[in-house]
Amino acid sequence: MAWQQYSYIQKEQARKTEQLDALVDELDDCIFETVGFDKAAIRQHIIDIMNERRQSVRNGYDYTLTSSLDEGSTSEDNNNTQSHNSETQDPNDLETQDPNDLETQDNSETDQLTTLPSFFDKIGNSKGHQKENELSLEDCKIIVTVAFGAIKYSDVPRSWITPLLKKYMHSVPSTMSKDNAVRKLAPELIDRKIVEVTSEPGDCNISRCMVKRLQKL
Repeated sequence: MAWQQYSYIQKEQARKTEQLDALVDELDDCIFETVGFDKAAIRQHIIDIMNERRQSVRNGYDYTLTSSLDEGSTSEDNNNTQSHNSETQDPNDLETQDPNDLETQDNSETDQLTTLPSFFDKIGNSKGHQKENELSLEDCKIIVTVAFGAIKYSDVPRSWITPLLKKYMHSVPSTMSKDNAVRKLAPELIDRKIVEVTSEPGDCNISRCMVKRLQKL
């Protein structure tokens, strides 16, 4: 029994390693040779992110909760939109319009609602201003890491973060932890055009290749 369990664990590790290598091979666009961010660094970055997420889950954070809330909000918006359309639609228009055109219109509106980039809903409003509670800690870590031109979050010491935060916010407790400081600094870096965050429709979490440094600190 012990040997079978060991064999299963070995097979699972090999399978996950293959999946990780395949993912890294697909991320050539994220390579940044200037700062040494090659495939090995991308691989380690993915491992670090997964370890951080795993630790967050152990600490009680529920990633599925945010996803469920977003889906519920989208569903409610769809219902409200359909209700509004049914109240304002002229019955005469429905009688004269081709049924195929109606079906095409309904499908188009539904597609637009379901393909809205939830990523932008999460990290900012139409003016690009960021709110601290709209970015996860992992998002903030990536933003700050890129802003300082570092390869990994662990390469950015607290002694770099605190002075910059004081410069932007003036009043910062000296006892503030590194993670709390990063949560406050990341939105400032975006608002002040130090970094730019881009995304493809449907993305919910920030990855390093979505963050571009516009100015050197």
